[in-house]
Amino acid sequence: MKRSYIREILDAINENTISFAGGLPNEDLFPLKQLKKASKKVFKQKNSLQYSKSQGLDSLREKITNFYTNIYALPTTKEEILITTGSQQAFDIILKSLHANNLVVESPSYIGALSAFKILKKDIKDFKTIEQLENIINKDEIFYCVSDYQNPSTYTYTKKQREKIANILEKKDAFLIEDAAYSLLNFQGKIKKPICKFYSEKSYHLGTFSKIVAPGLRVGWIRANKELIGNILAVKESLDLHTSTFNQMLLDAYLEENNIFKHINKNAKNYKKIIKKE
Repeated sequence: MKRSYIREILDAINENTISFAGGLPNEDLFPLKQLKKASKKVFKQKNSLQYSKSQGLDSLREKITNFYTNIYALPTTKEEILITTGSQQAFDIILKSLHANNLVVESPSYIGALSAFKILKKDIKDFKTIEQLENIINKDEIFYCVSDYQNPSTYTYTKKQREKIANILEKKDAFLIEDAAYSLLNFQGKIKKPICKFYSEKSYHLGTFSKIVAPGLRVGWIRANKELIGNILAVKESLDLHTSTFNQMLLDAYLEENNIFKHINKNAKNYKKIIKKE
């Protein structure tokens, strides 16, 4: 068993290092004042330090459903959301709930996902074009992709490509794991509809607060139909019972009093400036 390459990168970083390898957000953009205010509110509630529901805080899941219904144009209920300890945990939960041994991934693909797949001893097939995908994926196999600003290629699927992939997956009766860690960070605020909008039956859409608020809180989520959520809930319970109650309540309080998309737009504009300078 080998350590995660990403974690080894972070172990080598200190205050004198600027790393472009680990996907670290700009710390200057963390909403520290707002989170500090939210934390004072949360600490007044004793249950913030108590065990909580395995599926996640009801009110936080409700807020996440608004992302899907209003931003992704994908009507969603809180029963279709499972809170995870970072988006990274979602890979482990989903794969342990399915019996598929084969995964199909883009080439290149996100190294953190590949590490999660390999440690569970899954066979990985890769492809470079959508035409190749149709030829190599089979029934009940799993297709993993980052549909927006792919890590490491930065590629984003077009609407036509998303629809074509959805048609292939439906035809093959395969599973989809769609990693949307970066999908809300569009420089112009134009959010594309996810692939699972066109193929929702056997799809998992992964989201995270790591890139849009703060990664150290380790709060992400899985969006899937109620049957799939029911299947992965037992796996989640076996791993950590539930994601940190305090961190969930902190984010919930932060979202209650702040416009998250105003913060996201600020981040996106900052990143756009940096890219122009480079």
